[in-house]
Amino acid sequence: MLDVQNIHTYYGLSHVLFGVSLVVKEGEAVALLGRNGVGKTTTLTSIIGLTPPRQGHILFRRQSLNKVPTRRMVDLGICFVPDSRRIFPDLTVRENLEVAQGARSKGEWTLKRVYAWFPVLEKYAKRRGGNLSGGEQQMLAIGRALLGNPKLLILDEPTEGLAPLVVKELEDQIFKLKREGMSILLAEQNLKSALKIADRCYILEKGQVRYEGPAANLQENDDIRAKYLLV
Repeated sequence: MLDVQNIHTYYGLSHVLFGVSLVVKEGEAVALLGRNGVGKTTTLTSIIGLTPPRQGHILFRRQSLNKVPTRRMVDLGICFVPDSRRIFPDLTVRENLEVAQGARSKGEWTLKRVYAWFPVLEKYAKRRGGNLSGGEQQMLAIGRALLGNPKLLILDEPTEGLAPLVVKELEDQIFKLKREGMSILLAEQNLKSALKIADRCYILEKGQVRYEGPAANLQENDDIRAKYLLV
């Protein structure tokens, strides 16, 4: 599904990613882990073209993404939910969703299905996005991405700053998406959540992959967790 090969990404003169490689297989959930500032978000934005790598290759379903503009990613089947969510605060929940639906009107994901997936969005359909709680905004952001009918859903810190009950609900919904066959790549600091969702994990440290393996193995590896994940 996704094959990231030895990418090097810069911010101006600052070298941020040093030869990062990762793979997401069809129907698989992969977690990108690491402390703050290690390059997780930069890896995701490199994949979707917001911070294009200067070296390396990115393939999606065997097609190169290196020169594909970000605006075309949805057409290819890649949808990205940033950690800032980027909903329209002055539009209602329904209007936020209709904007996305208008961009990709055909596919399995419809407004009705998003409402069934996240009932709170139907409940607050007429409420402005800016008046939602953090958890509700995250559901709106994910629902909007699903209306793009993605083959690959990329999530940046989906549980950050949310209450435990909301985190549990999001974990369940993301896991359900995986169970239905969607490929998922998520960057996450919440190790507990990541290990519930992911089949495999990559750990970044100083812009490099330091660990790769099944989520179950990481759960049992105290040394790796202590070295790269604990604060």
